[in-house]
Amino acid sequence: MSRFFIRFFLDIRMKLVKIHFLSLSIRENWRKKMDKADQIISNLFNIQGNSESKGYREAYKNWKKIIGDERLSDHCKLEDISNHAIRVSFDHPGWIQVFKMNQSRILKRLNTQYPNFSITSVSMHLNNEKFVQNKAEEKKEIKPPATKNQSFNGDLKSINDNELKMRLESLKKTLQGK
Repeated sequence: MSRFFIRFFLDIRMKLVKIHFLSLSIRENWRKKMDKADQIISNLFNIQGNSESKGYREAYKNWKKIIGDERLSDHCKLEDISNHAIRVSFDHPGWIQVFKMNQSRILKRLNTQYPNFSITSVSMHLNNEKFVQNKAEEKKEIKPPATKNQSFNGDLKSINDNELKMRLESLKKTLQGK
């Protein structure tokens, strides 16, 4: 009977792995569609905008490079650029403090890359939404839920999943030699 459970749990594990890879595939397709939408919007701005609007788009697009610290850039978002100031939102007050410690370096880098902005001040506010998932969370492996050590009395009536019930009945017949 222990072989049955091992096989059963391996089958469940394989299904979970397939679901995990399917979710990765769906996520990748979503990113590709978003990149295509970004390209369409960029083309629209190229047709309608001028070089100044291109600079704004570039600044938003290169925000992580401007920040220079991947951990900090995952927790702050450039909201607006106007009147020689930038508006930045954060998902936790601690990251506001980290930004303040690096503010002069960030402003210098921003003004070096985009001199036409002439940014002199920063407006910071707290936003309770998480902007970007941590890469560790993205790569986290899906593990099957822990199960209690329960004994199986052989009664398949208590199982609600019809497909599982059919497979178990088939396995039972095979093991009994029928």
